[in-house]
Amino acid sequence: MGELLLDARGLSKTFSSGRGSARRVVHAVDDVSIAIEPGQTHGLVGESGSGKSTTGRILLRLVEPDAGSATFRGQDLLALQGAQLREMRKHLQLVYQDPYSSVDPRFKVRDIVAEPWVIHKLYDRDERRRRAEALLERVGIDPALGDRRPARFSGGQLQRIGIARALALEPELIICDEPVSALDVSVQGQILNLLMDLQAERGVSYLFIAHDLAVVRHISHRVSVMREGRIVETGTREDVFERPQHEYTRELLAAMGDGPEVAA
Repeated sequence: MGELLLDARGLSKTFSSGRGSARRVVHAVDDVSIAIEPGQTHGLVGESGSGKSTTGRILLRLVEPDAGSATFRGQDLLALQGAQLREMRKHLQLVYQDPYSSVDPRFKVRDIVAEPWVIHKLYDRDERRRRAEALLERVGIDPALGDRRPARFSGGQLQRIGIARALALEPELIICDEPVSALDVSVQGQILNLLMDLQAERGVSYLFIAHDLAVVRHISHRVSVMREGRIVETGTREDVFERPQHEYTRELLAAMGDGPEVAA
């Protein structure tokens, strides 16, 4: 591998519930390591409850790990606090699984896209409007619809709007947490094509979290397979899909469908 944008090693996180003899400990993330190169997509795949989303939230500093290390652009990501963490978050963004719950239904979609600039106190109102409309157009939403609220849009359109918002601060890494799982298969392909086009244009990296191997195969350069909190296999897309080493990976591949309709 070449230069690393993100280098996470030995991440672990446990959650507990109950008390006394009824206390239950869950190892949600157990000694997980992930490395992402600039301009590349690392697919993190596994069944629901395997720890994929918790891993993503650790890297976004939304969940604090019990152990492990992570560097981003050479900085100790887990040590950042206050203003340094806010600054770093400009470069780390998230695209959510559910496009409906990830947007405020009271906001106009133009204002949803512009929200990161408001939070970080960037640009005046006219410049935010101009930039938001340009981003909407780039992701395939007519800028003339910017005054509409989310209820007027389909799930696929709302996911495009979510992607535009994630792009607003020109991040270097976007964590995509099951970004197409709530969409129809034909719409999944459109969103994957958009993400790949944006990567080619902007050099953005993705940590692409999904339970669907077919989706991960289309978009990823490298793939990690996760099971019960642990990564059981990591390799290039070709290695994992054509020469799987772990029995669990082979089981997932045997159950894999055709996947979304993605342009070549």
